[in-house]
Amino acid sequence: MKQLKEISDWVKQTDLVEVFYKNKKDHIKIKTAEAPVEGAHIQCSYKEILSPALGIYHASQKGKNLNLKEGKVVKKGEVLGIVEQGKTNKEIKCPVEGKLKKIMIEDGDAVEYNQPLFFVEEAS
Repeated sequence: MKQLKEISDWVKQTDLVEVFYKNKKDHIKIKTAEAPVEGAHIQCSYKEILSPALGIYHASQKGKNLNLKEGKVVKKGEVLGIVEQGKTNKEIKCPVEGKLKKIMIEDGDAVEYNQPLFFVEEAS
C-alpha cells in the first residue's frame, strides 16, 4: 500500500494522465482525474496575419517578387504572398497599415489553415 501511495504522489507531480506499473507479483493502473496543464497564454500587441488556406506559401505572384523583409512598412490591403492550394491561389493581404515585425515562413513552406504567417506592428 505504501508503494501505491508513492506512485500516486509521483504521478500527481507530473503531467501524466495515466500510468501502468508492473512488478513480479503485482500490477496497477492509475488514471488521474485532473486535466493536463494548459500552455502559457501570451498577449502580443502585434497584429497576426493568418494563412487563408492549407497549401504552399509563395512570396511572389506571377513573376513579381514581393521582396518582404522584417522592418518593411506595409500598407493595408498590400499582398504579402499567396497560398497555392491545388489549382487555386489565395492572396494573403495585410489587414492593417504598419511595420512588418516578424516573418514566420519562407517561400515554398507548407502552411496550415489559420497558421500565423506574419506579425505586423500597427501604425498609430
